[in-house]
Amino acid sequence: MIQFTDGCGRDHHSSVAHHLIRMWLAVSLHAPAAELIAACNDASSAVTDLAPFGERTAPAVGDATAMVLGTMRAAAHRLPSSEVCAMVHELINEGSVTPGAAISAIHCLVASRATDDGYGAGLAADLIRKHAHSVDAPVLVPALRAIVGGDGAEHADLPSLAVALIEAGRRPEVERAAPDLTGPSFGEPGSRPVQPMPQSHPHRHARGCVE
Repeated sequence: MIQFTDGCGRDHHSSVAHHLIRMWLAVSLHAPAAELIAACNDASSAVTDLAPFGERTAPAVGDATAMVLGTMRAAAHRLPSSEVCAMVHELINEGSVTPGAAISAIHCLVASRATDDGYGAGLAADLIRKHAHSVDAPVLVPALRAIVGGDGAEHADLPSLAVALIEAGRRPEVERAAPDLTGPSFGEPGSRPVQPMPQSHPHRHARGCVE
């Protein structure tokens, strides 16, 4: 964590810990939108620079990835969906993603409404497929609702997502928590599209904007 980066494109060097603390402060203190976005982007870039491309599976990188995504959860609804997609992609592309980091990434994609389009829906579905045993119901159910009810459902490969969930034994849990998701999520004939649940942030502006 004390490894230094190139300052994320600036003319000074900063430790990864510095970027993580700056991000945590921006989230905790409800920093202005521009400051929040910059802090999250810098922390994400600093973590991906921790190790060369071929060494992204190092434990330190996995731990730092989990820290960034875990911290981002509290502010994901304030971030533009395009920024969340870019950061999640950057952090999970070649890194060692722990189950906790995957759960945080899925939450961030849903909270920012990145799952409204194909790119974000595909990222979330891929994370669910890879961590089908680990994603807890409070994150899994809203994610499935957002994926199958959004415009990006066709990019999420729902048949393979259903197979992963069934093989992980998650179908009964989904059926109990959200019966209306059973048909659309598991491909039952005649099922009707699910309407996305309204976001719990009444002051959030249109998709892609921040407060």
